[in-house]
Order: sequence, then C-alpha cells, then structure tokens
Amino acid sequence: MGCRSGPSTQRFGSKSPDAGVGMIRASFAIEGAGLAKHYVKPNGLRSEIDGLAYWLGYSALRSTVTFKKDGSGRAMTTSATPVDDMELGRALNLRAMARATSSGQQTLEVTYRSLVFLQTFAEAPREWSDHLTLHFGVRDLLRIAAWKPLNFQSHEAASTKETFTLSGVERQPWYAVRTAMTSMSKATWTVNDRFLFNYADIGRVGVGRWLKLAKQYTRGIDPLVRLLDLAGATVDAHMMQLGIAMEAVGYQALIDSGRSPASANSTSVKSRVEFLLVETGSAVTFNTTNFAQDFADSYNSVKHANRAPVAPATKAEHYQQGVQLLRAWIALRLGLKRRSSEIAGKRAHILGA
Repeated sequence: MGCRSGPSTQRFGSKSPDAGVGMIRASFAIEGAGLAKHYVKPNGLRSEIDGLAYWLGYSALRSTVTFKKDGSGRAMTTSATPVDDMELGRALNLRAMARATSSGQQTLEVTYRSLVFLQTFAEAPREWSDHLTLHFGVRDLLRIAAWKPLNFQSHEAASTKETFTLSGVERQPWYAVRTAMTSMSKATWTVNDRFLFNYADIGRVGVGRWLKLAKQYTRGIDPLVRLLDLAGATVDAHMMQLGIAMEAVGYQALIDSGRSPASANSTSVKSRVEFLLVETGSAVTFNTTNFAQDFADSYNSVKHANRAPVAPATKAEHYQQGVQLLRAWIALRLGLKRRSSEIAGKRAHILGA
C-alpha cells in the first residue's frame, strides 16, 4: 500500500522493455494477505509496544507458588487461561488484548511468554492514519510515563473482507505488517525500570484525557516527546526543543485559563513558566524560586545570538528541571492527585530526566 517507484535497471527489450530489475517503496506491506486492496483502509490494527504490558499490569499468564508445610520444597504452576480484553477507549474500540505462547516443552527449559497488543478495530474500513493516531498516542503516553524512548515492536492488520469460517465459527485473520513509518525496534524495558504513573493510577478516564490533551497541546507535547529521539545531540539542541515545548504548553494553558490568544501570545517565556509552576504546585521537588527566570535565560541564550551565554552544565540542569516540570504537569492533568501517595512515592523518578 502507498507504493512509489524507485530506481530500475532495464534487463531485456528495447524502448519498452518487458522485464527488468526495479524497486518499489511501500508505505505498508501485509504478509500473507489475499489482496492488497483489502488493506488500503484496514478494519483493524494491532501493535506491540515496548513496556505496554508492564504499564497496564496485564498478562495472559498466571503463576502460583505453593510451599510445603515443612518448608522442604515448593511447587509452581503457570496457567495460560484466556483473559478478557482491556477496554481503553471508545475511539475505534481502542483496547489491549493478551495471548500466551510457550516453547521448549520437550526440553529441560520451558519458556512461557505473554504477548500484549494494543488494538483498534472498526466495522467500516478506516484510514491507516486513523488507527496510527491512536497507537502513536498510547506509545507517547508510555514515553511520558517512563521518560524512555519506548518504540513499537510489531504490527498486525485485519480486513473483514478476508474472514473465514472454521468449524462453524467465523475467524478474523491478522497478518504481519511491514512498514518503516513507525520506527519499530527491539524492547528495552526491563522489570527494574519504573513508570511515573501506571494505568492503575489514571485508568481509562486518564487515557481519554491524554488523547485529548495530546491533540489540544500537540505543538508543545510533540516536541517534548520527540526529545527522546535526540540521543547524541548537544545540550543546546535539547534546550532549544524543550523551550519550544515549554512556550507552546504555557501558551495553551493560559488560553485554557481564560486568557485571550493575543494576551497569551504576548506573555513572556518567564511568565509562561511561572504559570505552569503554579498549576503544578508541590508536585516538583527542585527549588522553584528563581526557576522561571533561570529557564528563560538558558533558553534565550540558545535562541538568540545576542544574549549572554549560559554554562553548559547550568543549561543541562535547567533542561532536566524543565522536563520534570512538564511531566509533572501532564501527570496532574491526567488525574494524579498532587498529594497522593503515588506521587509522593515516585517523585524522584517522576521528575528525573
């Protein structure tokens, strides 16, 4: 789907060759699909996202350990009983679903694994962008919660035009999707990593709030999330992009508070940061007395060549504190309580850059 022609080499024929070697660049390719036209607008899309299962606290596996009364041993039982899908939103029936796999049953080491997918599905075919907007939205939510470049690991697509009946039951096949548009990579999340907040902290309502917030504040949240893709960039590059995010979030927050667009636009960077500090309150741990001015000075020193330079170490500190502020502000917007035990217990990680 979405193919463009690439370079080609004529192998046979003359002016109108019948055969040759060429290349096509496809936006999406569906492995095993019957007809490509069925997937120009797919009905469903599934994605594996690094860290999603941990964030949801959701698994297709259940393990039980039983100890002998005399303490001489123990027994472990792992079951893969089907689990209900987790409904995450109304849009395109957004949900998470889990299935269990196992390998090595005939060896001394048996591996059990729970695969968790984010799924969108609609009876009427939808544009790829409709599905991907929600999938990217949840992936970016995980990035904000973890402050780690979590990525997609795989995709599968479904078309209701390719259903089949097996033993009297209609089945919906899902086929692997190959695409370069979503930057898939191997998982990096481990059980030792921690989130600022989990699904249990914000629930389905919080997911809905995030999707609305990400759309309304896209000019601020998008550059904030994209900071995680700047590995190896200079502190100036990080500060510049964070300053754009801070200005945009502060601008929209002022409008949401009742200010006119003209008034919000004329507000200085320092004042926008001060407004976000007031909205965030005690959810940050660093000293905020001079932070608004300090951040504005560091940002403007990068943005304007005629401003006094700021030492790289100082800019790095202001950068980390700015990230802390925006993540805490987002967490509160999604439903975390300012004085809740969740924030109190996770503060160090919440605000860590």
